[in-house]
Amino acid sequence: MSKLLKISNRVNRIVISVLVWSMLFSGVAMAQTADLPSPGITPGSPFFFLDRFFEGLGGIFTFGQAAKARRAVAIAEERLSEARTLAARDDENAQRAVELYEEKVVEATERAQNAQNADALVRVTEATSKHFAVLEDVIARVPEQAKASVQRALESSKQGQVSALQALKGEDPSRAVDAGLAAIKAHAERAKVNAGRGRPEDAQIAANDFQRVLAAVSDAPRGNAVLAAKFSEELTGVVGGLDEAKDAALNIPAPVKEKINQVKGLAIDAQLASLRELVIEDPTKAVEIFANAAEGRLNAARQDAERRNGSATEESLEDYNKYAEFGSQISSMAEGIRTGETTVEDLVKRATSHHIQVLEDVRQKLSPQAKQEFQRALDNSRRVQDQRPAIPTPTRPATQQQRQPTQPVVPQQQPSIPQTQPEVEREEDDPPAGTPQTPGGRP
Repeated sequence: MSKLLKISNRVNRIVISVLVWSMLFSGVAMAQTADLPSPGITPGSPFFFLDRFFEGLGGIFTFGQAAKARRAVAIAEERLSEARTLAARDDENAQRAVELYEEKVVEATERAQNAQNADALVRVTEATSKHFAVLEDVIARVPEQAKASVQRALESSKQGQVSALQALKGEDPSRAVDAGLAAIKAHAERAKVNAGRGRPEDAQIAANDFQRVLAAVSDAPRGNAVLAAKFSEELTGVVGGLDEAKDAALNIPAPVKEKINQVKGLAIDAQLASLRELVIEDPTKAVEIFANAAEGRLNAARQDAERRNGSATEESLEDYNKYAEFGSQISSMAEGIRTGETTVEDLVKRATSHHIQVLEDVRQKLSPQAKQEFQRALDNSRRVQDQRPAIPTPTRPATQQQRQPTQPVVPQQQPSIPQTQPEVEREEDDPPAGTPQTPGGRP
C-alpha cells in the first residue's frame, strides 16, 4: 500500500511539473510572437479544463490590477487564436472560444482602468487594434447562429479600446496620442484592405471605428505644443491613407465612399484644430505642417485629374480649400510675429505661392466637373497672397517677436498723430501726466 502511495505521489509530481513547464514555455512563446499566440488546447477538447484550471491558478499568483489586466489580455489573445483555428475548421466550438475572449477583454479593460496604469491601458489599446481584423474573419467563417456572439465580442473589443484611450488621456496624454495615432492608422489600413478584398461593408465599419478613436483622442494634445505638432503632423499621412482606402476598390459603393470622405474631413478638422493651438506656441512649425498638408491635397487633386476622375479631383480640391482658408487664419493669428529674418505672414505667403503654381498645373488637366471647386481653391490661395497686415495697435508693436496678450491698451493721445508713425516711438515719447502739450501733440 505504501509503495502504491509513493508511486502515485511521484506521478502527480511529474504531471504537475510537466504542466508548469508547459505554462512557462507557452508564456515565453506568447511574449516572443508578434502575432497571436499558438492556440494550444482548444474548447471542445477533453483536456481544455486543464487549460482553464491553470489560468485560474496563475491568476491567484498575479498581484495588482495592472498585472491582472495584462494577464487578461494575454489570455484573451489565446482565446482569439483558438477561435480563429476552430473557425477555419468549421468547428462549432469557435463560438465558445469567442465568448471566452470577450470575457477576458472586458476584464482587461476594467482592470486597466481601475489600476489607472498607463502601461496596462496602452496594452489594451494595442492588443485590440490587431484583434478587429481577426474577429471580422471569424464572423465570415462561423455559422449564422454564431455570428451574433462574434459580433458582440467585436463590439466589446472596440468599446474596450475607446475606453482605454479615454482613460489613458488622463494618465499620460503623450502616450494617449501615440496609442491613438497607432489605432487610427490601423483602422485606416483595415478600411483599405477590406475595400481591396471586395468587402465594402467591412471597409465602412473600419471607417466608423476610425471615427470613434479620432473622437476619443483628438483633444489629447490640448495645451501642449509638442503633442499638437506631433498629432497634426501625423494626420497628414493619415489623410493620405484614407485616400488609398477609397481608391482600393474600383467600384466602391457610394455609401462607403461617402463614409470614408466623411472621416477624412473629420481628420482634417482635427488637424486644423491642433494647428490653431500650435500657431500660438510655435507658428513656424504650424506653417510648415500646414504647407505640407495642403500640398498633399493638391498632389492628390493633380493625380485625380491625370486619371480623369472628375469627382475625386473635386473632393481633393475641396479638402485643399480647408487648408487655404486656414492659411488666412494663420496670417491673422500670427500677425506681426517674426521668425528669424522674416514674419509668419511671409512664410504663409511663400507656401501659398507654391500652391498656386501647383494649382496652375492642375488647371491643365481639369474636367468640367471640378472647375468650380478649382476656382474657389485658386481664389482662396490668392486671397492669402493679397492679404495685408492690419495697422499694429499699441498692444502689438510691429517689432514685437512674440505675443503679449496681457499688455494693457494705451489709447492714442491725439487723433492727429500720423498713422504711419511707429508705435514704439509713440510709447517712448508719451509725456508724463500733466505736462503741457502743443497743438501737435508734443510737450
